[in-house]
Amino acid sequence: MSNPARLDLQLVNFDEEVVEFELVNAAGTPINITGRDYTLEVRADPASTDAADCTFTCTVPVGTDGIVVATADPSETENLIAGNAYYWSLLEDQLYTLITGRVNVIQQVTKAGN
Repeated sequence: MSNPARLDLQLVNFDEEVVEFELVNAAGTPINITGRDYTLEVRADPASTDAADCTFTCTVPVGTDGIVVATADPSETENLIAGNAYYWSLLEDQLYTLITGRVNVIQQVTKAGN
């Protein structure tokens, strides 16, 4: 497997966050990812083996179009503190790091019900 791609994310704490990835080959053609499993975690310390600060649920709606949809509920993003440094990665089948980067966390301003 080649070096992971680099992509920085921007998330708002206390919000539901959805990130969609299209996995393609060198020619730009979507890869068939049917039957593959994906994991996306956010951590303050990328080397930590403790529980992730924020875990996304990853789904592969079709498979043949190379699309991975990663979703974090507000109960996950509330653990992220605006201004702190965080790192993330997307793993395939718990073996291969496909994408990695930093996370910029923005403080939610408007609160539900206000």
